[in-house]
Amino acid sequence: MKKEHTINIATIITCHNRKQMTMKALSCLYEAAETYRQESDSPLRLKLFLTDDGCSDGTAESIEQTFRNEDIVILKGNGQLYWAGGMRYAWKEALKEHSQWDYYLLLNDDTFLFKHALIELLETHHYSLKTYSKGGVYSGITCCTNQQKITYGGGYYSHPLIGKFVLIHPDGHPQTCKITNANILLVPKTVVDEIGIFDSCYRHRCADWAYGLQANKAGLPVLVTASVCGICEDDHYSDEEEQEYVKKMSIRQRITYFSSPLRSTKDILAFMARFQKVKYPIVYVARFINIFFPTLYYRFNEMRPGFKKATKK
Repeated sequence: MKKEHTINIATIITCHNRKQMTMKALSCLYEAAETYRQESDSPLRLKLFLTDDGCSDGTAESIEQTFRNEDIVILKGNGQLYWAGGMRYAWKEALKEHSQWDYYLLLNDDTFLFKHALIELLETHHYSLKTYSKGGVYSGITCCTNQQKITYGGGYYSHPLIGKFVLIHPDGHPQTCKITNANILLVPKTVVDEIGIFDSCYRHRCADWAYGLQANKAGLPVLVTASVCGICEDDHYSDEEEQEYVKKMSIRQRITYFSSPLRSTKDILAFMARFQKVKYPIVYVARFINIFFPTLYYRFNEMRPGFKKATKK
C-alpha cells in the first residue's frame, strides 16, 4: 500500500501581552490540525514558530506548559518588533528549515480557526493547482463572533486611484483578490522560493497587503477561501469613530498618533512607493491634511468611490 505524503506546515505567529487570546488561538489551531488528521488520508506535521515580542503577562510560560507535547519554537523579541516585524522574525527562523516545509501558515494570535480551516485552505491550494497549474497565496476569510459580518480575508480597491478597500465575501468557491490580510494566510513553499517573505521595510502595517500584490505581480494566483475559516473581531475604529476621535485631538496629539508604529505613515508610504506610485503624492498630502485639517480630510474621504459600501463590510 502506497504511503501517503506527510503535509508539513510551519505556522508563524507573533504576540504581545494577549495571553488569553493567544492561548485560545493556539487551541483552535491544534483542534483544526487534529480534524485534518482525522478526515484526511495524509498525515500532518505542524511546527509552530512564535515570536514572544516582549510579553510580560506570562504568555510564553503558559504556552510551554499547556502545549508541551507540541512542536513549538518560541523566539524572544524586545517588545518593539510590532506585527510585521514579529511575523518576519518568526518566519526567518522557520526558513532555517525551509526544505522541510510544504507550506507556511501565517496566523494572528487573535484569530480562532474553525475545525475545518486547514482542510479549507488546502482545498484552496488544490483548486489553484487545478485551475492555474501552480500554487499561490491563500487568505482565509474570517468573521466576527456572531458570524454576521465578514472582517478579514482579501479584497480590492473600489477605484484604482481614490477608491476604498472592499472585502470579498465568500460564495462557496475560491475567488481571486488583489490584496490579502494575513489573519489566516497559507503560503506554499514554492511561493516563498519565488517571492520570499514579508518585506523588511514594514514594521507593523501593510506587509500582508504588499505580499498579496507582490504575488499578483509575479503572476501567482492570489485567492480567498470558498467559505469562512475562523473568527477574528475587527477591533479597529469604525470610520465614524476614527473621525470623532481624531478631530478631538490637538495637532501635537495627531502628529504623535499618526507617527505611532500602529498607524505609521512610514509603512503606508512605503507600500504606496512600491505598488501604487501614482497614489503616493495623494496619500502624502492626505496624511498632512488629516493631521492639520481633519474636518476637511474626512469630508473629502466620504466622497471617495465605494465609501459607503466599504464601511458596511
